[in-house]
Amino acid sequence: MHEITFKRGIYKLNSQPNFDFQLNRVIMWDGGRLEDSEPIASKITDSTTWKKVLIELGDIAMREKRIENAIAYYIMSEFFMYDGDEDKQKYYRKATSLFYEYYASYFTSGAVEKIEVPYEDVALPIMHGKPEGVPKDIILLHGGNDSYFEELFFPMLYLT
Repeated sequence: MHEITFKRGIYKLNSQPNFDFQLNRVIMWDGGRLEDSEPIASKITDSTTWKKVLIELGDIAMREKRIENAIAYYIMSEFFMYDGDEDKQKYYRKATSLFYEYYASYFTSGAVEKIEVPYEDVALPIMHGKPEGVPKDIILLHGGNDSYFEELFFPMLYLT
């Protein structure tokens, strides 16, 4: 299994609060790196530059075989893409494909179970983390409609 380190802190990266928050999210929750994000943060001024910069970071990380970082940048590149953007599904699919390949051992070992629960005419995805030791309670994580299912992987592992 790829070792996961849990990061702490918050950084002032961009003068616009939403971009600043989302860049911190890339680092804290998604597997990005401060040393990648900090030098480019000021280049992000709108949704177009967000997309461009995050895809570029993903491409650099891929060339350098830093798959964990590429996943973070590709998945979050999609965050500010508008519906109808031809790249929206492309980068989401690329990121999630890399995610399940890179972290496959967590799912095949049984450390994390992915379940689909039927609801009306769809299936709701659920990740269940097996706790270490004696379980103390149940924690349900839900990120809302502006988060990614895979983004809850790291907090879930931390809490197990």
